[in-house]
Amino acid sequence: MGRVFKEKVKHHWQHYQEVKLMECNNTTLARHFAIGKLLKKHHDLLKVIYPESKPEEILKEVQQELRQITKEKTDFRYQACIRIYQLFERCPSLTLCLYSFVTVTQVQRMKQTNFDWLKQEVDRLIDESIVAVAQS
Repeated sequence: MGRVFKEKVKHHWQHYQEVKLMECNNTTLARHFAIGKLLKKHHDLLKVIYPESKPEEILKEVQQELRQITKEKTDFRYQACIRIYQLFERCPSLTLCLYSFVTVTQVQRMKQTNFDWLKQEVDRLIDESIVAVAQS
């Protein structure tokens, strides 16, 4: 694992750990988004570096690296981070606005069809906002 990648993930994870018990933590989604973005970039980089590797092997490697950092035994955090990244990829600042409406656990536990619907709705609202701003 790249040293810079590992340090950045550790930074976001440690900050999340420090503030996760706060009653009103508006950075939880943003931290998970940042980790998801790093995981995605790292995954894509490994695919380029090791083109002969099977996608499942690269996925397992990235998941294992995250588990080592978080010291968690499951891939809950990986899926949560990736989904939150996918959900807010087009407008990361929404993670700071929607923290009281969407939780990491809700996003991670959603059935794929529900997640796909939510992603479509978020993208639609972003598109509508862009059009509204452009027209004003």
